[in-house]
Amino acid sequence: MQQHPDGGDPASEPASGASGAEPVPGGSGTAINTPAAASQPPPDPAPTDRAPHRAPDRPAAIEGRSDAPAPRRTSSLEHDIEVRRVRLDEIDGVDEDITQFLRENDVLVEVSMQSDRWSVPVTRIAVQCLHLPLWYRRGRLVHLGSGKALTLARRLAHHDDLLPASIVQTKTLSLQQKLNYVAWELEFLPALHRPGNGYPAAAVALWRALEKAGVASLRRPGLRDFASATGMSVSALKPHWTQGAD
Repeated sequence: MQQHPDGGDPASEPASGASGAEPVPGGSGTAINTPAAASQPPPDPAPTDRAPHRAPDRPAAIEGRSDAPAPRRTSSLEHDIEVRRVRLDEIDGVDEDITQFLRENDVLVEVSMQSDRWSVPVTRIAVQCLHLPLWYRRGRLVHLGSGKALTLARRLAHHDDLLPASIVQTKTLSLQQKLNYVAWELEFLPALHRPGNGYPAAAVALWRALEKAGVASLRRPGLRDFASATGMSVSALKPHWTQGAD
């Protein structure tokens, strides 16, 4: 058996450049075998910030639910309404059933009004505030009411005026449903300024305040014209009119 020149056993020394042998720093010449270390699993990575907690997914039925309130369903006494402006020549008079009902009951629907009594600004406001209830039936618009508002519109409006209107969107209307508009016109609108206890005095006081504010609503601001415009008697207004005059 051949010995190493230094007397050592050649089998006892690791081969030069053998895999896994590393020299120890400092030049001691002692090798460290690393295959065992390499076979160990790598250390766990440093902990990172944890992801925020996520709530579990809700069922699709809940996801699709809206918190907005459901649209209110109209009752049998209500109808869908389209609000838009119309020309006078688009309105084909008063509904035939209403006209026949008024004729059979001898109801007078004439408008006894001197349209030149009011100033131009007030007249123009009156035209824009004549919000006519209409019904679209068989390709034409008819007025739902006694016809007084339509007559007033024809007296005050210009030929090219566009009047605001509420157009009932339904295919059928019973006679009773149509006459509800006549009742509203007869009873509800006058209730806003129906003369009562103390009303003549309050009306005259408001008239005086409007005058002081520079509002000239009547072309001839006299007692009789004011009485005719408001529908009150001269005798009811005269004590307050004289008392309030400067």
